[in-house]
Amino acid sequence: LITLVKEKFVEPDVIDLAQVRFETLLRLSVALGLLERPQIQVYLKLNKIRNAFAHNLETVITKQAVIDLVN
Repeated sequence: LITLVKEKFVEPDVIDLAQVRFETLLRLSVALGLLERPQIQVYLKLNKIRNAFAHNLETVITKQAVIDLVN
């Protein structure tokens, strides 16, 4: 996502996108026309699952989490 956004910048070295929160990066991607607005919630749900694993390798994906992801 960072690479896609940087490709749209005229001066990409002015901003360190690695320091930008994921949700902000998603919204910036929508503003630049790289993603569609409904995709924000899907990516946020995926990021929530990713964060759960990043903080606890014993995390289990529940059936409800999968249902929430596709709804």
